[in-house]
This record gives sequence, C-alpha cells and structure tokens, in this order.
Amino acid sequence: MEKIHVESIVLSKDSRTRNKLIPLFLLQKILANILETSENKLTKIVDAKLFLLTRINDLLPTLISHGRNQSIKAINTFVAQWISSRQAVSRLSFESGCGIKRDCSCVWLPRIDNITLANPSALLKKWDSKWVCYKPEFVLVDSPDGFIIEIPFVVKTAVKQSNIVESGKSNPQSNVSYNDFLRALEIHQMELDEVARAYSKTDFGKLGGWYAQGGLPSLGKKHR
Repeated sequence: MEKIHVESIVLSKDSRTRNKLIPLFLLQKILANILETSENKLTKIVDAKLFLLTRINDLLPTLISHGRNQSIKAINTFVAQWISSRQAVSRLSFESGCGIKRDCSCVWLPRIDNITLANPSALLKKWDSKWVCYKPEFVLVDSPDGFIIEIPFVVKTAVKQSNIVESGKSNPQSNVSYNDFLRALEIHQMELDEVARAYSKTDFGKLGGWYAQGGLPSLGKKHR
C-alpha cells in the first residue's frame, strides 16, 4: 500500500495572492462575528438570517465590495455551516483538479487559478528527494500565520515512514469541500425568500444604493 505524506506549504504573501484568497474567507469571518453577538442562541437558519438583517449596516461595506449577488449566495452557504459548526470556514478542500508547476513556483486550484508559493526551492528539494508524485486533492487553509496549502505526496519507498498517513485516511481536522461550498451557494435560496417575505411589509428605504421596494433585497511534475 502506498504511503502518503501531507505537506503544509506556505503561500506567498504578495498582494496578488492575498487579493485572490482573502475574499474566500473574509465574509464568513464577518458573518461569524455578527452572529456571535446575538443574545439569543441561534439554532435555525431563518432565525440567523433574520438576525443578520437587523445588522445590515455592518454588512453593507463587505456586501458591496464582494458584489451583491456573490455575497447573497455566500450568506446562504455560510449561515447553514455556522449553525452546525459555530465557527467561520478556515479550510477548503478540493477533491480533484489541483496541480503544481514543475518548478514549484506555484500551485493551481480549480476556479482560483495559479497561486504563488513562498519558498518554491524548498518544496522542489523535498519533492526530488522524498516523494514520487502528488495527489490532486489539496486543502487551502486560512491560518493565523497566513494562507497554507496542504498537498498529499506519495512517499518513495526508501524514505523513513515518519509523519506519514496511509492512503485513504482522512485528515482529522475539519474541512469544508470547495465543491460542496459552491453547490451550497444555491441550496438555501428558498430560505432567503422566506426571510424576504417576513420583511415584505417593512420599508427600509435605500440600503447602500439598493432600493428596497417594500422590504430588503433577498438575502435572497506528475500526479495521479
């Protein structure tokens, strides 16, 4: 049975890289901070969304900067996740389609494209001496020290079996599937419509340039 080593690789902190990755996690962090201020324990998706509506002014700057439609979909996704986990998303897993440039200068993630590594030469040296290939199933992590990519490598048989997990063993840390994350953007549209109907008799006027007629906008090298 092949042995797999999961290598944690620090990503570049240049502005181009950060501008790609920060939006993936920023809105979720802001939403988590707001939901945590509720005096009542929020256990239902609709209740959480109703509470967010009472704090719409705190959300507007982020909603506008992300684009209204994208932000509304992200709220749909995140609220359900927060209800179950009580924390912001910090780990996104990619089930397939990931890649590494042969010189290790960058990795490629589906729908995100190329992301530069902080220390390509160190990864290249390890790869040449320890690993046969990688599995295209990466995990993107928003850590206190910056963004990290976790890559599973198939270990050469001559390498000592330390810090190695068997192929097929899951990471004990909690990941959110990136594909599920994207699919979930659409799943809760009905709940958003229910929230909008709850406020259909309230005129909040103009919200950050969006006129709300009779209510708020709907929160409505190789691999194998």
